[in-house]
Amino acid sequence: IPDGVTSIGYAAFDECENLSEVTLPDSLISIGEFAFSDTKLETINIPISVTNIGRHAFNSTPWLDNKLKENSFVIVNNMLIKCAAEGDVVIPDGVTKVVDCSNNGITSVTVPTSVRVIDNQAFASNQNMRYVIISEGTTTIGDEAFLECGNLVTVYMPSTVTSIGERIFGMYDINYNVTQTNDNVWVIGTDDHYYVAAYCRSNGIKYSVMNSEPTSVPDPTATYAPPISTTAPITTTAPTTTTAPTTITTEPTNTVAPAIINIDSTGTNAAANTASNSSVQKPSTTATASATDTGDIELTQVVIKSAKNNAKKSVLVKWSAISGADGYQVQYSLKKNFKGKKSKKVKATKVKLKKLKKKKKYFIRVRAFKIVNGEFVYGKWSKVKKVRIKK
Repeated sequence: IPDGVTSIGYAAFDECENLSEVTLPDSLISIGEFAFSDTKLETINIPISVTNIGRHAFNSTPWLDNKLKENSFVIVNNMLIKCAAEGDVVIPDGVTKVVDCSNNGITSVTVPTSVRVIDNQAFASNQNMRYVIISEGTTTIGDEAFLECGNLVTVYMPSTVTSIGERIFGMYDINYNVTQTNDNVWVIGTDDHYYVAAYCRSNGIKYSVMNSEPTSVPDPTATYAPPISTTAPITTTAPTTTTAPTTITTEPTNTVAPAIINIDSTGTNAAANTASNSSVQKPSTTATASATDTGDIELTQVVIKSAKNNAKKSVLVKWSAISGADGYQVQYSLKKNFKGKKSKKVKATKVKLKKLKKKKKYFIRVRAFKIVNGEFVYGKWSKVKKVRIKK
């Protein structure tokens, strides 16, 4: 990847089956979600300039598998991007951002004082996790940080937290939309937790106070004891004194960054989806999951509305939206049996297929997918649409 590129976009090289080695430039700052997932990537240099890595950026790659064999915590530039530890997990000191700590083997977590950011969906689908202690120092908790953590009962949040995202204790409803909240959770704080208390009150989350920060993780096998108080403190003004945590930064010394360039799977610039606000959760496996694998979940068959060759060597495909879908997989091929197919994953209900061969006929199909407990659940393929490239 050439020097000057600062961002690799969402799913840029996802499913590039022959990709085994990548050289990244020192100008790079951000690697998007799923950027290199489902590839044969074995060798990659990640420069110190990279300060953001999206979830699942390296899932299902030999590189990540090898890293997990070396250590149950995969940490890049002080960012925890994968955790295979189980039981009572203590995140290593020095980590400043928790990107992905989703692991059903976790029963409790202690977040160290070095952590500043808990990213979106960082602990999502940890079904056996019951207790979390977030130490003083953390300032930001992202959207859906504890999504679908159905057995979670206690989360200690420190007074340093000043930003909490949406639906942090969200649960899927019957249509697998995040509209519900885990009502079993108690957020525990101390009397000066002005922001945390206000957030809990406004979002209907149970809040209680304790005299001091806990020093150890509770025994996950013990019976849960009710909090000291069941009433959130009513405060109209922020505390008069606050102690800001020491700032830890890993940003490069050169603060003048060139324009962001998103690289798509063809190696060209793309203005498509970026990773920062994506809420799609991609699993650690590429195996297709049926409804019987993950419960009674079925997605309606996609209907392709149109597929038109309106621009040079490209086709714009549009299809019907499917309720409850997290995204769509599009396949296209020169063969009716889809041999030698190419594939794209998108969140929108349209996609532009580029660099097609003139005077050739392409076969196109689309299906919806949903992420459930860390696995893909696919709907039925649409009827195949045929398009001849005339332009």
